[in-house]
Amino acid sequence: MSDIKLYDFKNNKIIKKINSIDAKPIIENSLKELFHIDLVAKDYLIDNNSNDAISYLGIDENMQVVVIEYRFGRFTSLTKKGLYYIDYIKDHISRFKMLFNDYKEGIANNINYNARLLIFCDDANAYDHYAIKQLPYTIELIQVHSYVDKVAFEKVYQSRNVDHVSLSINLKNFANHDLYKYVSDYLLSLGDEVIETGVSNYLIYRKINTFAYLLIGNELTLKLLVGDNFKTYEINSIDDFDKISLVVEDSYAKC
Repeated sequence: MSDIKLYDFKNNKIIKKINSIDAKPIIENSLKELFHIDLVAKDYLIDNNSNDAISYLGIDENMQVVVIEYRFGRFTSLTKKGLYYIDYIKDHISRFKMLFNDYKEGIANNINYNARLLIFCDDANAYDHYAIKQLPYTIELIQVHSYVDKVAFEKVYQSRNVDHVSLSINLKNFANHDLYKYVSDYLLSLGDEVIETGVSNYLIYRKINTFAYLLIGNELTLKLLVGDNFKTYEINSIDDFDKISLVVEDSYAKC
């Protein structure tokens, strides 16, 4: 189990951890600001003849569908339910297109329906990690640490680091494949929590939120989060990338 210790320097005291709180409203209110997810539906019934409901359904900053579920307490079948919802979305895209267009007109065709599963939990162990690692989905565990008057969110595990399911190009046939690999390996090496997701002709790099985009064209174009905006860099050689390595690391650290 992961643990975080908090200390209040202003009042010179340890901030005590508490056993549990009702974290759901806190998570709901922080989805946009902390996780860059727009909430589209809450307790969304996938079948009127059953009680199966997606706790939260959203779209992230990269227009990817996000299924959000909770697991507070001992191990449950929650992960399996989340995976069922992911497959259900794939099999009923037309239904979800209508849902997203009702939320914001005209966005349905721009959405990546290869959903990722975000699970909030108050505890996670090696068995949880092993279980999700075996699955061909993007699954992320966010552990909720509860303190007096405070809550901390920690990404403790993810199912995989690379997801190219929605990538429309073959990177092995890319003329600058060696350069792409150099850049990709560097970005992934910044931390175990970094995910590389391919969409169309570009790659997204994020921890919980996105800090870089790599566009694959006649040349490589890297967009890095600098402050509140993304700054563009043309990458024609390893030297070009090495010159901005400090900017890359700063983008990762501040994301």
